[in-house]
Amino acid sequence: MEIAKETSMTQGRKAYLRQLSHELRTPLTGILGSAQLLDDEELTLQQRSYVKDICQSGEELLSVITRLLQQNSQISESPLPLFVLLVEDNPIVQTVHTRMLINLGCVVEIASDANQALALSYKSYDIIFMDIGLPDKSGIEAAMEIRRLHGKQRYTPIIALTGYVQEEVRHDCLAAGIDEVATKPIDSTGLQALLKQFTT
Repeated sequence: MEIAKETSMTQGRKAYLRQLSHELRTPLTGILGSAQLLDDEELTLQQRSYVKDICQSGEELLSVITRLLQQNSQISESPLPLFVLLVEDNPIVQTVHTRMLINLGCVVEIASDANQALALSYKSYDIIFMDIGLPDKSGIEAAMEIRRLHGKQRYTPIIALTGYVQEEVRHDCLAAGIDEVATKPIDSTGLQALLKQFTT
């Protein structure tokens, strides 16, 4: 009975930390994204100074939140989950990859095309898995747009998942700012290795 109660409390604490992390990080990254877009506009020196201060304060707050949540997680001996954006248009592949990622301790959001991925990319994700053959624009184009919009202040690893194994495709992916190219189908072991490589 006591073991079951302890397990329930641990699961509840994990769920609370997942929700708290998401709720705290997401609005802050949205503010940072908006500030970065303002930085592309024609602003006075004083206005640019304000934008710079907003970005710096936002980054500092994100850092503080991350440290606090990590410390809380270490105390409870339950690591914080990884927040994953899965960009995939095939419903079957969406389901399979989502189940594998959840089993690996991830919180997963899904985008079915590049435009959805761009809209969601202002949230705070630990990693993005990007299909290349999307219906509206390619995953390569989407990755380039994410890198352009976010700049150097917020870097999220992007992993291309593709059935196209030609060397020129890999070259185009890396040139677009994609960190790694993985061939589909991919199993749970492959996903786990990528998560470990790019989020630790």
